[in-house]
Amino acid sequence: MADAIRYKRPNETFSYNFDFVDKLTGTVDTIANGSSVTALDSSGASATSTVIVTGSPAPSTTKLLATLTAGTDLEDYTITFKAKDTSGTAIYYEKVLELRVRSGIGGGF
Repeated sequence: MADAIRYKRPNETFSYNFDFVDKLTGTVDTIANGSSVTALDSSGASATSTVIVTGSPAPSTTKLLATLTAGTDLEDYTITFKAKDTSGTAIYYEKVLELRVRSGIGGGF
């Protein structure tokens, strides 16, 4: 199940971030380098050939930011944001974005 759903057109590029403040506990209050963002298409295959996630994810305090671009029309992608905490014990938290790529947004498909 996705934590969020977002629509985009195939030619759009935008940044998307998840805030992990609700997942961080105790004295851990920030996200560390080593966090990742990955994309899978609807068949479960890596979406790197469609260039969905570009660059390295940027952790900023409690948020993890990724740039999302391209995509195949009528394809749904699962974008997993995996945040590593700063506790030094390599605890990871995940949030999932369902990204729906559509040339025509709205109306009947």
